[in-house]
Amino acid sequence: LSTSGLSGDLLLDPYNVTISTGTDSNHNASFTATGNNSIIKTTTLQTALASANVTVSTGTSGAQSGDITVSSAVTWSSGRSLTLSSARDILVNANLTSNGGAVRLSAGRAVSITGATVNTAGGNFTATAATTDSTTGITLNGATINVGAGTGSLTGTSVSGHGIWFTSATNTLASSGSGSITFTGRSTSEYGTAINTNLAVSGQAAVNGTSGSGYGLFF
Repeated sequence: LSTSGLSGDLLLDPYNVTISTGTDSNHNASFTATGNNSIIKTTTLQTALASANVTVSTGTSGAQSGDITVSSAVTWSSGRSLTLSSARDILVNANLTSNGGAVRLSAGRAVSITGATVNTAGGNFTATAATTDSTTGITLNGATINVGAGTGSLTGTSVSGHGIWFTSATNTLASSGSGSITFTGRSTSEYGTAINTNLAVSGQAAVNGTSGSGYGLFF
């Protein structure tokens, strides 16, 4: 969003950030965090997405860990893109629904999608996470990923944790037409990709994994 009225990108600086139905706090009009525990109200974010590509970013420094938590559903139909970029973790605990708009999750450590749906309706979906500790790169627990005719690419890397972990509740992967979803898990010492739960797949999906000293793929 730009002061001249033209479309632009919105940035949100360091600190922990929660996207919820709570009252906007600790960020200014340009979505820059100004204090700990910044809250972005979903309606504020959806209004911005109506006319601009939005980037929510914790930056690289600050008083807190630099996590982004999606606590309440976000829905938009403009085709604009939403990018979440965290210094540490991204926790998607509520639905993200676009109408052809891209969704990008870029975490400095880990991404988790728990009991939530990411539905891009043909837009591309990417998630990347790279951790140097025992944390799993990308965890999916009761998640639904639906890209329609778009492309999904999820890449998780960990040194002593799993690269990607499908765990607990059933996870659902869906694409249509020329759409596809690809998972790539990498680990130095644990499973590249571990599947410890049911996968419901509709359309094209590929699950890959490599490990330095463990199993690349573990079922």
